[in-house]
Amino acid sequence: MDRDNCGYYDAPRDTGKPAADNPEVLALWDLIDGQTEEEKKKEELHRKIKNLQFSKIPGYFPTPEPVIKMMVDYANIEPDHKVFDPSAGAGAILDVVKPLCKSAEGIEINHTLFEISAGKGHSVARHDFMDWNYMSENYERVLMNPPFEKLQDIDHVIRAFDHALKPGGRLVAIMSPGPFFHTTKKAQEFRQWFEDLGGEVIDLPPDSFKQSGTGVNSKLIILDKEE
Repeated sequence: MDRDNCGYYDAPRDTGKPAADNPEVLALWDLIDGQTEEEKKKEELHRKIKNLQFSKIPGYFPTPEPVIKMMVDYANIEPDHKVFDPSAGAGAILDVVKPLCKSAEGIEINHTLFEISAGKGHSVARHDFMDWNYMSENYERVLMNPPFEKLQDIDHVIRAFDHALKPGGRLVAIMSPGPFFHTTKKAQEFRQWFEDLGGEVIDLPPDSFKQSGTGVNSKLIILDKEE
């Protein structure tokens, strides 16, 4: 097993080979190896998803389904929309959004999370969103749960709004409380930018992310882009 070192978080990466060479492991590997390619892919995807429960990927807290449903309610996604998630993770938001629209795309920097999201059939690119230059205001909706550490959520939200969202589109994002009370220049400038755009901010219920392994409070923000 190798280890990925990715900007937001790092995690062990599966090599696609037996973890050990003892007879029991090799026998199980041979059994799995007798499956069809499709069965192997499904088994591998299931194993990776299961392993996520025991992995602690720094900075990664998957968006719980109740929070995603709230995001979708505010997003007002229509069947002809293109939707974008710049922090796709294991595809939790894309899982819900994909059946609702014409296309749903995402970006994920972590190798394991990218493989899970892609293995589900999602259209994702493995890249650092902050260096991704192929958006061109292409999406009617952006739904995102960006990294919070060191106010990275500010940078991600502004970049997604400026470069991914079409005029007339709507961005719905999870953010930490920090950008709304810190006295740093960065937070103050964000609040002014947010207010100038007429953004809406909603406090999520306490422990909304408890099942994802964190008790941090969070907010839901809505931003509309003028045509």
